[in-house]
Amino acid sequence: MRKTTANRLLKAITDNLVSVTSAVVNHDEGMKEPISDEKFKEDLEFYVNSGIFADTIDFSYEKIAENKLLISIGKASCYCYDDIDVTLQLSDGVDMETVTKQLYEDLNEKWSA
Repeated sequence: MRKTTANRLLKAITDNLVSVTSAVVNHDEGMKEPISDEKFKEDLEFYVNSGIFADTIDFSYEKIAENKLLISIGKASCYCYDDIDVTLQLSDGVDMETVTKQLYEDLNEKWSA
């Protein structure tokens, strides 16, 4: 899995590189709660606009099919009781390289800015 950020994910969605096909909150008690694609996008946008808090939860991604990615949110922190899995579908005419370039977080770039 590679690291990304909420901002990079939101940009990929709003630029129509990908669409959300499923979003599920995995509760600590073992329950899974599906959330609508619209609710996920709305909450993601709110989180990105939260200022200094916007980079506090871990986001990572991996390719799970030729045209699908899995985004994992909140899995790296032992303090997050719940985590989120989001499946993304590449939009028509968009290749995996374009999407992964958008999502990839270059830590050297981040800290030199």
